[in-house]
Amino acid sequence: MRCRTIVLVIALLATVRSAFTQSPPDTAVCYRLAYPIAGHDDPSQLFAEYIEIQTAHDRIARSGVGKGKSLQFWRMFLTGGTWEHSKDTLIVHFTNGFSGVRYDLAPLGKDSLSGQVAFLYDVVGQSPPPRPVTASRLGCDQAYLQSPPYTQADADQARQERRLEELRDAEARRIQAIATPLAGTYEFMITLPGSGDVKVYGRTESHPADPVWHLDDQWNSAPEDTITPYRAEGYQLRMMVAYSPDALPRVHDQNDQKNACTASFTVSEKPASVSSSLTAWRGDNDILMAASRCASHGPVHDALLRASGAVSDVWFNNVPGQTKGEYALSPNGDVSVSMEVARRGVMAVKVHGRRIASTVLSAQ
Repeated sequence: MRCRTIVLVIALLATVRSAFTQSPPDTAVCYRLAYPIAGHDDPSQLFAEYIEIQTAHDRIARSGVGKGKSLQFWRMFLTGGTWEHSKDTLIVHFTNGFSGVRYDLAPLGKDSLSGQVAFLYDVVGQSPPPRPVTASRLGCDQAYLQSPPYTQADADQARQERRLEELRDAEARRIQAIATPLAGTYEFMITLPGSGDVKVYGRTESHPADPVWHLDDQWNSAPEDTITPYRAEGYQLRMMVAYSPDALPRVHDQNDQKNACTASFTVSEKPASVSSSLTAWRGDNDILMAASRCASHGPVHDALLRASGAVSDVWFNNVPGQTKGEYALSPNGDVSVSMEVARRGVMAVKVHGRRIASTVLSAQ
C-alpha cells in the first residue's frame, strides 16, 4: 500500500509539472486560450488568445491574438506581462500601468489548464466579475504573439531590477525595525528673517518609516548597484505638526488633517559624534513646510510660505545654499533638535526644538 501511494504521488506531481514546464532545451511554454460565450458577450474579442510563459531566464509573459482578431483592446497589454506560481496555480498578469488583466489557471489535464480571467480596472469597485477560461498547450511556433521579443538584455535588466527590489525591501524592513531614541512629542521654535518666532508642536511615530539612502539627496534616490552591504545612510521618522499640543493627534495619518499636518525627521543612522555628555546625529526636517500648510491665512502664513520657498530652492531647485541640522541626545534622555538653512548666504530659516514628552503616534 505504501509503495502504491508513493507511485500515485509521483504521478500526480508529474501531471502538474507537465502543465507548467517543458523539457530543458525549451525556453518558453505557450497556450491557446478559450473563453465561453455568454449571450452577446464574447471575451475572446477583448482578451488574449495566445500567451507565452518565458522560463529560461525570468518570469516574463508575452501574448497576442490570432489572425482575424482585433488588437484594439489587447494592444495596451502587449508589454508588461509577468507570471508566477502560487501552489498549483499559474498566475499571469498583464498591465498597462493603470488597469490590468489577471489569469488564474490550475492544471486540468496533462497539457491543459482551467481557471478565470479578471479585468482589473483602475477605479476601485468598478471591475467586472471574472470570466471562465481554459488554456491548451501548443508549440510556441504555432502561437500568434504580438508582444515584443524577449532578449538577453531584457533578461539581464529584469534580473538587475528584481535584485535591486529585493535589496531595497530588505533594507526597508531593517530600517523599520530600528528603535529610534528620538521618538516622542516636541516643541519647536521657527525663526524667520524679518519676522517673529513661530511656535509649533510635533509628535513622531515610534519607529522609522522609510530608509533615507543619502542624507544630502532630497529626492532620496536609492542606489542603482547591487554591491553589498546595501545600506541606507539614515531613516525618516514621520510626525504630525500642530499649533498647540492639544491639537496633536494620537494616530498617524498619511495626509494633512484640519489642525495637524504631516512632517518628518531625516536622521543619520550612525551618530556624527559621541561623547560622555552628548550623542549627536546629522539630519534635517520639514517642520517649516508643515507649519506653513497648517497656518491660518495672514502675515504669519505668508512669512512661512516665503521661507518654505527659499528652503525648497536650496533642497530641490539647485539654488546655492547650505543646510546644517542635528539631533542631540543627553544621558538623561533630553533630546534637542536644530536646523538652519541658508540660501545664497542669507539665512532662510532656523528651527530649534526639544522633546517634551515620550508620547508617540500609534499606527492606524
